[in-house]
Amino acid sequence: MTDNKAMAGRLADYFVSHSRDAIHDAAKDALHREPTATELALTSAGFVMGAGAAALHLLEKMGALDVAKN
Repeated sequence: MTDNKAMAGRLADYFVSHSRDAIHDAAKDALHREPTATELALTSAGFVMGAGAAALHLLEKMGALDVAKN
């Protein structure tokens, strides 16, 4: 069985690496100025937490469906 937490972490990293511009733009829009490195890191961390939690939830639900099918 695949470790869901490790897979969710990899998926969250993938989401962040492909969403850097969107994360930067969201921070800039929220602050109405160019974000500092710390503010950008905090925005990215929040995005990773959300993406990781969503991925983990979906992976667990997929695992439950596999068990239900068998």
